This record gives sequence, structure tokens and C-alpha cells, in this order.
Amino acid sequence: TMPRGRIKRYVVHQQAVVPALVESRRRRLRSGGPQSGIESQSRSDSDGYGGAKRSLVDALSESYEKQKRPADATAMSKYMRNQFAFYGLKSPRRREIDKQILSTQKTIDQSLLISLANELWQKEQREFQYFAVDLICKKVKV
Repeated sequence: TMPRGRIKRYVVHQQAVVPALVESRRRRLRSGGPQSGIESQSRSDSDGYGGAKRSLVDALSESYEKQKRPADATAMSKYMRNQFAFYGLKSPRRREIDKQILSTQKTIDQSLLISLANELWQKEQREFQYFAVDLICKKVKV
């Protein structure tokens, strides 16, 4: 049997993140590439959380960019059969950065969480997707 923590992580991943990934890939294929209208649509303030979400994503992007390691990024991308781009941040360092960024955010309600996870999933680098999954696992009780 699977340990309880792994079951929770799997269930949350299946219910929240995977449908967002599937839908984003469908949209990308329909639009003809990764640079579709999804990014501009998710960056708007129409959902009421644009400012908080944008500041969190921008802070995360800036921190990842400062700490990137091109040599490790190449190895990580190769390990994943070149399906994803990476900043080259290993999990312990990435989680430290994530913790620092989240400490500045007071609360994240469920609608912001879903919107944030969708926007992070649209980013090219895999570390953003890892952050989204970790955030959902922390905030959602299954």
C-alpha cells in the first residue's frame, strides 16, 4: 500500500493540476505553439486576483532566474527526455526559495490558488509546475 502522504499528493495532482495541464496543451496545439493567448489571458486582472497573483509569480520568476544553474538545467532536461525546460534548481534549494516567496503572501484562498496554479502551469520551466503542485498539496485538504 502507498503511504498516506503519497496518496494525498496523487489525488490532489489528479484532481487539480492534471486537468489544467491537459487543457493548456490542447489550447497550445490549437493555437499553433507555446506562445498563445493563454499567457495574456491569465495575466489579466479580470479574475480579481491579478495583482496578488502577478506579484507572486513575478517574485518567483525573479528568484528562480537569480539562482539558476545552466549545467544542472541541461542535465535535468536531458533526464526528462528534453520535454521540459529547467532553471537547474534542485529540490532543497527550490523549496527554500518557495518558502521565502510564500512567507510574503498572507493568505491564498481557493480561487486564487486555482488561478495561480493554472498560470504557473503555463510557464515554460518545470520548477513553476513543481511549485504549483507543492502549493496545492500544502493548501488543499483531501
